[in-house]
Amino acid sequence: MTIQAKVLEIEARLERAGSTVDAMCKLAEIARSTWVRWKAGRNSPNFETWGRVEAAVAAIEAPRSAEKGAA
Repeated sequence: MTIQAKVLEIEARLERAGSTVDAMCKLAEIARSTWVRWKAGRNSPNFETWGRVEAAVAAIEAPRSAEKGAA
């Protein structure tokens, strides 16, 4: 899977969670412009940075997962 495909997958996950790329970038401590460069294929994240993105997305999704479990 290319980084562009992963970026699109993350954006879809964020949308399903009712959140935004901006919120995720803030949590992951990356610049929005960095995300845009990854999406365009101009740059790729290193392992550590991508880990922060995944952790931020998981944190955003966690409240929705908890709600589903309680229902």
